[in-house]
Amino acid sequence: MSIIVSVRRVATAAGGLVGLAASAPAGAAPAGATPVISSGTSTFMLGSAIVVSTLGLAIWAYCTGRDAMRRARHERRASDRLAAILDSVPAAYVLWVRDGDFSASPRLGRWLGKRRGLMAFSDLFDASGRRGFAAAGFARLEEAAAAARTGGALPAPFEVAGAERNFRVVAERAGAGRTASALLWFVDLSDQRAEISARDQLVSRLEDENRNLHHTLDGINFPVWRRGGDLSLGYVNTAYIRAVEAADAETVLREGIELVGNALTGSSRDDAARAQDEERGLATKHYVVIDGQRRALLMQNTPDGGAGAQAGVTGYAVDRTELEDARAEFARYMESHAETLNKLSTAVAIFGADKTLEFYNNAFTRLWRLPEEWMSSRPHHSELLEEMRERRRLPEQADFPAWKRAHLAHYTQLLEPLEEMWHLPDGATLRVVTQPHPLGGLLIFYEDVTDRLALERNYNTLIAVQRATLNSLHEGIAVIGSDGRLKLSNPAFLKVWHLDEGAITEAPHLSDLLTEAESYFDVPAEYEKFRALLYDDGERVVRGGRLSRKDGSEIDFAAVPLPDGATLYTFVDVTDSLRIERALRERNEALETSDRLKTEFVAHISYELRTPLNNVMGFAELLDKEYYGALNAQQHTYARNILESSAQLMVLINDILDLSVVEAGGIRLETRLFDIGQTLRNVAAMAREELKKRNHILQLEIPPGLGMIDGDEKRIRQVMYNLLSNAMKFTPPHGQITLGGGVDNDFVTLFVTDTGIGIPADEQLQVFERFHTGRDVPRGQGAGLGLSLVRSFVELHGGTVTLSSEPNAGTRILCRLPRHQPSTSVVVPLAQGR
Repeated sequence: MSIIVSVRRVATAAGGLVGLAASAPAGAAPAGATPVISSGTSTFMLGSAIVVSTLGLAIWAYCTGRDAMRRARHERRASDRLAAILDSVPAAYVLWVRDGDFSASPRLGRWLGKRRGLMAFSDLFDASGRRGFAAAGFARLEEAAAAARTGGALPAPFEVAGAERNFRVVAERAGAGRTASALLWFVDLSDQRAEISARDQLVSRLEDENRNLHHTLDGINFPVWRRGGDLSLGYVNTAYIRAVEAADAETVLREGIELVGNALTGSSRDDAARAQDEERGLATKHYVVIDGQRRALLMQNTPDGGAGAQAGVTGYAVDRTELEDARAEFARYMESHAETLNKLSTAVAIFGADKTLEFYNNAFTRLWRLPEEWMSSRPHHSELLEEMRERRRLPEQADFPAWKRAHLAHYTQLLEPLEEMWHLPDGATLRVVTQPHPLGGLLIFYEDVTDRLALERNYNTLIAVQRATLNSLHEGIAVIGSDGRLKLSNPAFLKVWHLDEGAITEAPHLSDLLTEAESYFDVPAEYEKFRALLYDDGERVVRGGRLSRKDGSEIDFAAVPLPDGATLYTFVDVTDSLRIERALRERNEALETSDRLKTEFVAHISYELRTPLNNVMGFAELLDKEYYGALNAQQHTYARNILESSAQLMVLINDILDLSVVEAGGIRLETRLFDIGQTLRNVAAMAREELKKRNHILQLEIPPGLGMIDGDEKRIRQVMYNLLSNAMKFTPPHGQITLGGGVDNDFVTLFVTDTGIGIPADEQLQVFERFHTGRDVPRGQGAGLGLSLVRSFVELHGGTVTLSSEPNAGTRILCRLPRHQPSTSVVVPLAQGR
């Protein structure tokens, strides 16, 4: 509008200038002025002025038109911008310059329902008030517009209703003087009233929420506080007031009482300052004394969204005392738990929810033999399986990746404990139990059952051997447990008592067995004996006896208490054995009687033969010595043959007498200390003539330390002479015989070795029996009594006789005698006149 006014003013100024030039009279001059220009000149000047004026008007018109076009374009652009700005303002306006100069914003027309817009100030009026302002409202608008146009006092902003809307009107004056215009601004309050109502409701709700929040915070049993940007306390709840033992919240806020004021660990205000500086939530732990008790508080300070020192801080403190105590108790429990697990012989590993090794005991280290440093680094379960596989400590798998995936799937799929048997390449067998851990992850036990399985195999083998052994025994075996039931039996037991296998399949009670066996006894005493056998009186001792049954059978029984409280019963049917025993006993008695009679007869005959034999030997010796006359060579030969045969017969008779006395138990040793080496030399001297006669070579092996021996020298000399004589009889001419002795700790060994015909293996156990001569011995080479006497005399000394021989290689007989005898024996004469 100002641009239009300026253009008009320029045009008016130009027209005034032309009019002024045209109205000036020719030749006229002011009164009293001296004429300067003549009339001709005036005429010329007037013509020139007209020409100049015409030319100037033409030039001015051209310039003015060109500027007007430029200004018009500029004004259009400015007008468009102004219209866009006014249309964006959330208000409507009315500009009333005069009756013919009126403008209004299109928004006001839309608000009032004027589709064609507002063309005049009167268009604002509508009697119904539905499409404009009613009379009262329109009158107030007119008063405000008139005051603005006339320069009167502008009314204060007022509200007016129209077109079902409420407007707030602000009157302003545009321009001044006669050109002043009325500018009315209309603001629609309908939407704002809804917003104000919603805002009021929001404020009321926020106030209620704030009040409820304060009530809620006061009901919380841990301190809560709020700080301003300067970190001064602005709010504290009831728990905070109790914790600092203040009278009320005003006291806490006024005095700035902090929950924690430790100069060493920092105060709660310091924590808030750190949280404010770092612009993040900060959690710290402090120990404070509340109600006389030391409490552990976890304090959380959280700054507002503002930056730096402008941000307030909200904080709270949670009592973690019980949690700290629980953690300490849990730590002690875990420590004791780990200590307990470390003492187990079973390997234990605990894997966390992240599948890393969190715990392992000493048995785990010993079992898998993995580096301690590596296991302490908490390896992943997959890495552990790979390492164990590299060391051949896992069962061989055809598809190890699939096996490992299935094993690791236990973390998400395992609900109940899973038991597996791992057979390792080194022959070990592991029982692996995997179960979910209560805290997440897996708990795995690795038990080396190699020895246990071996023991089970051995146990099963022993049980099988025991069963086979029991089944092969002819004795009936039954084991009655401490509960009185049959635990074990064999087929012989069933056979003795005529029981079926079905009768013992369900472990019958002892009373059932007694009832079953009662029918086998017709004598009450025998049944009571059997009953007493089974029902012991509490004395766990070995018992035994014999039962006579009504079928004539005889059963030997025995009861042996076992360490586990059970009792072992044996039953043997000895019916046939007793019959045979009686027959054998009768036969043995007959044989003993016969043997006694024979021995007595031989002893009697031997005594009776000695007297005539002595006479024969005496007369033969007289003849050989030629006491009663000379003999020729043939007669001397006969006399010597009589002497030799008589001497052999005398030896035989003496041996028979000695043997009969030994068997009768009538001989005792006369012991004393003597030099056993000298005794062996004496025996060799006694046999010197016989050795020379038979062309035998005798070698003596008597060590220097053979020493003294306590014994009957006569009997030992007789033993060694009999052995030497026996060797001479069965050694061919020019054979070698060794007589010697040795020391064996507290024993003395005496031996005779020859290079004779030897003794067959099947006869070596019989050569010490009476009258045994051997099948390869020529008749007349002995009566078979020498070795029998040797064994008898050696055993009387507490010694032993051993024989080793090979046919055609020789024989060695060794006597082992104790160096000391327990007591001295009394000699009983063997025969009269010997």
